[in-house]
Amino acid sequence: MSNPPPPWAAVASAAPALKPLTKSAAGDLAGVAPGADLTAAEASALAFLRQAKTLTAFTEAAQASAGSIAALAGAGGPLQDPVLMARAAVAAGDLASAQTIRARLVQDSIPGASGADLAILDALITAASGKTDNQVLGALVARGAGGGARSQAQAAALLLASLGGTLDADARGQVYNFDAGKSAAQPARLQLLDDAGAAKRAGEAGLVALSIAADAGVAGPAPVDRARIARALHQAGLDADARTIVVEGLLGLAYAK
Repeated sequence: MSNPPPPWAAVASAAPALKPLTKSAAGDLAGVAPGADLTAAEASALAFLRQAKTLTAFTEAAQASAGSIAALAGAGGPLQDPVLMARAAVAAGDLASAQTIRARLVQDSIPGASGADLAILDALITAASGKTDNQVLGALVARGAGGGARSQAQAAALLLASLGGTLDADARGQVYNFDAGKSAAQPARLQLLDDAGAAKRAGEAGLVALSIAADAGVAGPAPVDRARIARALHQAGLDADARTIVVEGLLGLAYAK
């Protein structure tokens, strides 16, 4: 009899899961025929992605459009909404395409994107890649400080910081004034979560995190609670689960109430 999965494994499935890009047996990208009109493919993918009103719907649209997004990234041409396409690539589990799209965004003006949008995209790619990048974190904090209370960049900075990284004194002073919204989790559970993470009790940290996520409902935990969950999971050694929580949180900022 096989062993049951660890209890904390369910944390990653409490919100929409990131799934790999679908390929055919021959290695071709699903959904895009050779020689297909990429202009039409881009328009179709954008329409599908922009219709999404929730993170769940966006993830489903991203997965359905994965072949088109990968083909567009590989073609190397200009995109109508490159940040949205890169976000969708991450949601579909195609980090390589997201990185390819982001690497081409070097001009002063990016279609449909602000400086804060790019900083959040960098945070998303960093979290999905499993890396710690102090430069990305510092840039995100700076955007958050200039964006006003409860800006998406402030919440994004707290989410990315939960995975580690180092901030200088000035950046820490800026974070001190951040407002990422109110916590919806029970304080006692948050305390138990923090204690379990600090003591590296992985199973307990996972179970408490799962209970907080379950109480939050379909929308998932609030950004401030999600950051606490990710930090505890990271401290307990559950880095993959922590990254999933952060990636979903960063993607979900676009749909936060």
